[in-house]
Amino acid sequence: MAMTAIDFEGKCESLGIDPSAYDSAVRKELVFVSELEPSDDREHYYEYKDFMTHDELIALIRWNNLHKCYPQYFTWDGPVEE
Repeated sequence: MAMTAIDFEGKCESLGIDPSAYDSAVRKELVFVSELEPSDDREHYYEYKDFMTHDELIALIRWNNLHKCYPQYFTWDGPVEE
């Protein structure tokens, strides 16, 4: 099986995000998800703005297309204002 390499810094640049902000956001997301109860099947994306910096949140939104998957929570430029 052939694997495709991703130019990490190139993708970050094309998305207009800081690579270190993305790395930090992924670490915070992993800790957050690991602390959830295994039976908790709710969406928790709306909580991301509570524990990530603006740059981290933007990086995660853009990298994972969260603005397309969860438009009720995110735009390209950040969380949906309540």
